[in-house]
Parts: sequence; structure tokens; C-alpha cells
Amino acid sequence: QQAAEAGRDAEATDAFRQAADWYAQFMRLFPHHERTPKLAFLRAEALLQAGRYRRAVAAYWQSAYRISEPAYAEKSGYAVIDAYKRELAALPVAGVEALVLEGVLVDAQLQYARVFAKSERAPAVLLDAANRQWLLGRYAEAIEQAERVLAWQPQPEQAKRRTALLIKGHSAFAKVDFAQAERAYK
Repeated sequence: QQAAEAGRDAEATDAFRQAADWYAQFMRLFPHHERTPKLAFLRAEALLQAGRYRRAVAAYWQSAYRISEPAYAEKSGYAVIDAYKRELAALPVAGVEALVLEGVLVDAQLQYARVFAKSERAPAVLLDAANRQWLLGRYAEAIEQAERVLAWQPQPEQAKRRTALLIKGHSAFAKVDFAQAERAYK
């Protein structure tokens, strides 16, 4: 039974790869066709389902920031972040590659929050970026992003504000700025 499931998984992965190739071919042949933005998004989705995370990131990025069709741009921008997170989760160990990928993920999150600032997901994305920067030891950047979350309008819910204050306080403490840390913790 496991062999049959593995065979079906392999078939599905292959089908997603083939679909992505067909979408890419259509986009090359008809770059200005009205269906190209939708197919660009579907290509990225197929690559993600096939486990081709880096290619999915590139395809989502193209859909979000280059083609920028309103119906798909914000979804694609968020999917860039999701694909990076999936790739991080698939890494066997946390090493140099994971650290580099964490930095790239944070950059993608900051770009998303800047470009799609009106999205309801933007404050949560920015808060996650602040947390990741704190974990990476980028304390000044973590404080900056936490302050952006705290200044967000309309204000995020109380739990997000509390988390932003904790990130700000922990980062200030790590920078030995005890006065700023104390203000954040109050």
C-alpha cells in the first residue's frame, strides 16, 4: 500500500511539473495574452505543489511584483513568503543555508509589507519579520520593524501589539539599551 501511495505521489508531482512547463510555454509564446497573469499564478502554484520551492518563489515573485495583476499580485506576494517557509522547513539541518534563507525570507516579508501595506495580512507578516530579525541577532532591524507594527493603522489586535513590544524589549535588552527595554516591557 505504501508503494502504491508513493507511486501516486510521484505521478502527482510529475503532473504538477508538466503543468508548470505548459504554463511557462504559453507565457513565452503569448506574453501579453489576457490569460498570462492567471497562468503565471497557476504556474507558481504547480511548482509549489511539485516541491520545487525555489522555482515557485521565482514564479510567485514574477506574478506579484513584475506582472502585478491585481487579482493575483497580493496572493502571489504572500505565497513567496509561504514558499520560503516551506523550503526552510524542508532543510535537513539548520546551518549556513538556513541562515541565508532566513535573511532572504525576511527581505521578502519586508517587501510584501511595503508593497501590500493595505493587506490585512501585512501587520502579521511584518511582525514575523521582526521576530525573525530578533532571532537572527539583527536587533536594530527588529526594533525598527516592531515599531512599524506598533504604529500600524488601524492598530493590530492587542496580542500582536504585545508581541511587538516584547520583540522591541528583548532586542533593546540584547543591545544593552536597558532604558528602552524597560519602556517596551511596561
